[in-house]
Amino acid sequence: MEDIQIEWMSDEQKPVRHDVIAGALFDFMGYLTSRKERIVLSSTDEASPAVDAIRDFAKMRGLSLDDAKVQDWYTHPHPAVVKQLVEAAESALEAMQSVAGEAYQRAEPVCCGRGGNECCGCPEPKWNSVDEVILLRLHHPQQELTAALSAAKEVGYE
Repeated sequence: MEDIQIEWMSDEQKPVRHDVIAGALFDFMGYLTSRKERIVLSSTDEASPAVDAIRDFAKMRGLSLDDAKVQDWYTHPHPAVVKQLVEAAESALEAMQSVAGEAYQRAEPVCCGRGGNECCGCPEPKWNSVDEVILLRLHHPQQELTAALSAAKEVGYE
């Protein structure tokens, strides 16, 4: 799977799909059950044989164990939660676009005044101060939310 760049997220924030984690766990268990050596795991047993098995598996799969995020990997929300967040973001974006669209439509055509008092035939839009503030304040958040939703859809969160 190619590494999809999510520009608005740091490497620490990028989600690891649960099916990928599950696949890695099953792969590791398959590796453990195919070994000749037996490993006993419990709270009273030494942990070093398990760590050695993890190192051997990682070496076999070409995985780096440097800077392993032992407690961080499960901090990403469940896909159902992400789906709800995406739906809420889409709804918020639609509302923002609707409000901005209404404000934009309220513009009055104003002649630029070129050529004296005669209109040049290309009047420019002029908004009242409230609509102008609405348009200015919604512009950047709309762009950011659109980009975030596009990135989420690229990685399968729809």
